[in-house]
Amino acid sequence: MYSDGQPPHILVVNDSPAILDLKREIFEEEGFRLTTRITHETGLKEIVSFAPDLVILGYGLEGESALLHQLRTNSRTKHLPVVLCTGAVRQTEVNKPELEALGVAVVYKPFDIDHLVHVVRSALGLGVASDESTPPQPQ
Repeated sequence: MYSDGQPPHILVVNDSPAILDLKREIFEEEGFRLTTRITHETGLKEIVSFAPDLVILGYGLEGESALLHQLRTNSRTKHLPVVLCTGAVRQTEVNKPELEALGVAVVYKPFDIDHLVHVVRSALGLGVASDESTPPQPQ
């Protein structure tokens, strides 16, 4: 729970309805409030209107990269925690210095559910169970 007594609100943006359904199941089970949106139907204005506490964004498509840039250059969203969930390991590794400078966390697909939850909880500044394992690294 956040200080306002509400569970954190996560916005998940991805191009796959199956991935959106999976993440909805994962994070609602963890007690988070969740909104899901298809990548090409989601813009900065809509994200601002949702007022999420964190955005989980797919990464690899042009639209997703542009949306990340918009999030980081807009005064209302530049400090919003963002977690990229991507299978585009090579592209992400090339852009790693920029992503780190933007304060963006990265989780590679296929992802371990516990690791994804751990990264999200950490990005939100929530306590994390001490028995969680070391996050998997890209291969």
